[in-house]
Amino acid sequence: VRGMAPAGSEIVQDISLAADQRTSADATGAWVLSVDLENGENVLKFRIGSDDATVKTIRITYTEPSGSESAAPSPSEAATLTPEPTAKPKATPSPAPTPKPTPAARTFDDGDLIVGDDIKPGTYRLRDEPFLCYWERLSGFGGSFDEIIANGNESSYAIVTIGKSDVGFSSSGCGTWTSDLSAVTTSPKAAFGEGTYMVGTDVAPGTWRSSGGSDLCYSARLNGFGGTISSIITNDVGKTGMIVTIHSTDKGFSSSGCGMWTKIK
Repeated sequence: VRGMAPAGSEIVQDISLAADQRTSADATGAWVLSVDLENGENVLKFRIGSDDATVKTIRITYTEPSGSESAAPSPSEAATLTPEPTAKPKATPSPAPTPKPTPAARTFDDGDLIVGDDIKPGTYRLRDEPFLCYWERLSGFGGSFDEIIANGNESSYAIVTIGKSDVGFSSSGCGTWTSDLSAVTTSPKAAFGEGTYMVGTDVAPGTWRSSGGSDLCYSARLNGFGGTISSIITNDVGKTGMIVTIHSTDKGFSSSGCGMWTKIK
C-alpha cells in the first residue's frame, strides 16, 4: 500500500489480535507499507499515528490467482462514425465524403509503464473515484526520488498529463486511466465534490462556495494537469466555507476536504 501523508509522520496499520505494522512518511510525504492478504475478505485499517480521525479502511476480497485471459474490447470502445455532411445541391449530384471513424479512447491500468512503448504521451483521467490511488510521472526507473517528476495521491476524480519527455508512468490503486476527457459531472453548473476537474467541461467559470467539509480544505486553480508546482495558478488551504472565482482561462480546478462546491455567481 502506498500513499501520501505529512512528511515524517508515522503510518500505522491497525491489526486486530496482533502487533500493528508501522512505517514513516519520507521528506516528500510518500510512504509504503507491505501487507499480508488471506483468501476471502480482508479488512485493512490505516491511520496517522494515534489519530483515530485519520483512519482509512480498505476492504479487499482476495483469491489465489489462476490465470486470466485478455478481455475483449467492450462495445463502448468500438469506433463510431461521425455524422455525414449534407451535400450542396448540384446539377449532377456527387458522392458524399466518406466519414472518418472516431478513434476509440486509449486506456491503461495500474503498473509501471514505458512512455512511448506502453502508453502514449497525453492527458488522461479517472472516470471512477478510487480509494487510495497513487501515481508518478518518471524520468527513469532507478527508484530514486530524483526520478519523480510529479506525483499525486488521489481519492476522487483525477487528471494527469504525461509529457513527451517523460520516461515512465506508474500508478497503483487507481484503476483505469482513459483519454476520454468528456465530463464526469452532470452539468458544468451543477454542484460537485472533491477531485480534479476540467474548466469548461466539468466545471463552469464563475464564483463557487464550498460547504466547508473540514479545516483541512485545500483548493487550487490550475493551468495544466502535469502535477508540478508550475501547474498551480493560485491555491488556498485551511478555510471552511471557502469562496473561489474560477476564470475562463483556467484549465482545471482541484480540491480536497472542502465538501461540496456550489455556484453563487
